[in-house]
Amino acid sequence: MPLFTDFEPADPQTAAAMLAIAAADGISLVPQGNRTKLRATTNTNGAAPISSSRLTTGLAHYAGDLVATAPAGATLHSVNAALALERQWIPLDPPHADRATIGGIVACNDSGPRRHRFGAPRDLIIGIEVAMTNGRVAHSGGRVVKNVAGYDLARLLCGSRGALGLITAVTFKLAPIASVSRTSVAHFSSVEQAIAAALSLAASPALTPSALDIGAPDPRLLVRFETTARSAEHMAASARATLAATAERIDDYEGDAEAALWSAHAQGESAGGGLVASMSVLPTRVAAAVMHVERLAQEHGVTWALTGRAALGSLRVTGDGSPAAQVAFATALREATAALEGSLQVRGIDAVGEARTARLGPIGSAAAIGFSVKRRFDPSGVLPYPWERA
Repeated sequence: MPLFTDFEPADPQTAAAMLAIAAADGISLVPQGNRTKLRATTNTNGAAPISSSRLTTGLAHYAGDLVATAPAGATLHSVNAALALERQWIPLDPPHADRATIGGIVACNDSGPRRHRFGAPRDLIIGIEVAMTNGRVAHSGGRVVKNVAGYDLARLLCGSRGALGLITAVTFKLAPIASVSRTSVAHFSSVEQAIAAALSLAASPALTPSALDIGAPDPRLLVRFETTARSAEHMAASARATLAATAERIDDYEGDAEAALWSAHAQGESAGGGLVASMSVLPTRVAAAVMHVERLAQEHGVTWALTGRAALGSLRVTGDGSPAAQVAFATALREATAALEGSLQVRGIDAVGEARTARLGPIGSAAAIGFSVKRRFDPSGVLPYPWERA
């Protein structure tokens, strides 16, 4: 019989001990924080949850170095609220940032509109701590940005979805909080025009937007500048001049109105039900990808919406329809995305269609290497491995 009935460790050493006992007793575990990345209907082959909910203490902020180490169970919102006392923050804004935990965000390499400027979690991490299934706690990196010693465990764990160990703490590079934020929203007659405008702004050496997001089927482009007041006004005016050539209307937002705008935009990336999928393609193929979304949604009777980082080719697609329609739409869209040399991951789908949908899809020639790494870290198969095995 296992020593633990509830897998809720309060420290990294206990987490590692729980994982080791699970390995010895043949117990399957699935890491989780506040379940913002796991639909309530998700059942990973009957695996018990191992929760980071008690791993919330030990935030260390080195303001002079623009570095902080955050516990995996703390929410991004609570960590950034503490860092804001020194006018600094972890520049990530994934969906459900008020509830999403540090560990879950890193495990899924999740990000939001500000990825355009600051990158994804793997671009910001300089150190990580993880509890392993062999009962040990491993560390990689540190609090120095230029750290090249040792194996880059942090990047391996980013996007691993809990397959290799339970992340217990993460060290990030921080960014100063900007004094001013302004957003312009340009409305277009076609999504193609919005995408072309986004690529044009992204190519301008004089502009440094923190976010450059498209929306559809109502074609629009959201351009955000976060900097000093003078710089924000200058760049916003320059962006508006470029957008005016093809946009039907341009609206400007700041203050509470801007906050409400981005909150509504985030809601579009995290629908409560139906299909939610992440699509990645080359920026030059975003227009073709959107055309596939629109066509396939119509063919399968699905009501769709799309948001995303136009200049990075990172899109979020939602679809509402019958479970069968969602499965057919997701399957067809994955095939169409693969033809564009891109990939599609299903973040959520109605429960009836879940068992008939490959969440992450194939990873091609990387499958054999990926599973070889998995066997090294977790030889007993305690933790989930959601990709296809070669």
